[in-house]
Amino acid sequence: MYDYFMEGISGAYQRKEYGWFAATILVVIFGAKLAGIGGSVGGILALEGIYRTLKNQSYSTGKKVLFSLGYTVAGVALAAVIVFAFIFLFQKMGWVTQPSTDAAQQVLNAATTQATVPFAISTDNSNLANAYINTREGFEIRQPKDWTIEEVGTDGLVVQFDDPNQNIFALETVSIDTGLSKYSLQEFAAGAMEGFATASGKDQQVKILSQGPIEINGQSAYKVEYSYLYPMPDGSGKPFHAISVFFKQGDKGYVVFATAQEETWASYKQLMESSLSTFSFL
Repeated sequence: MYDYFMEGISGAYQRKEYGWFAATILVVIFGAKLAGIGGSVGGILALEGIYRTLKNQSYSTGKKVLFSLGYTVAGVALAAVIVFAFIFLFQKMGWVTQPSTDAAQQVLNAATTQATVPFAISTDNSNLANAYINTREGFEIRQPKDWTIEEVGTDGLVVQFDDPNQNIFALETVSIDTGLSKYSLQEFAAGAMEGFATASGKDQQVKILSQGPIEINGQSAYKVEYSYLYPMPDGSGKPFHAISVFFKQGDKGYVVFATAQEETWASYKQLMESSLSTFSFL
């Protein structure tokens, strides 16, 4: 077995066939760069077949060309099979998550330099309450004045602020997710939007209105403004408007969320954005 391999491209260096040896190194490097381990394996096997074909003195020129093309195609096909096999395995094991909603894909694929709509911040913060401080989770935020405060502490939801007006639905929340050290801020935002769009099990028709990186109190953040349909008991959907601002600190991801009915959003927009802009880490 060893002798068989050394007769091929593996023994090129020992036979002082330095050109073939260099080709082997390049195939490994560029194969890995293009398609990971699948690209390297497919490239090496293709090069092995080409090498043995060209070195075979019994083959005609036409046959050498034909076989070389065949090995090249086979190598590319093998690389593709390996890559897709790994993707399938990782997805089954839960190691890779592909966004299934348009909203998540738009966030994930957006250029990081994309401009975002700035906050409509008021210089008069008299309509905001004194800061809500959560020392356990390490953040503070000034919620709208006179809104109710409910510390939840389940399913990642830390705190919820509600407008006490029973005739209007408007709220803000702060949620935390963990285990996010390997994800970028934008990837975290896309994953969170995926979760939001699929949480109810119904199509909420989430539509991204604006998105992009933003800085709040010296902290990098990612802001997404969007509309969606809130599922009602009768099966219909009520139009809502929302803003989510995403932060990361270590392996934790923070989502500051504000929403209100579409018909009342204009009256809440500045108040909510002023509140969201006060979020900071302790």
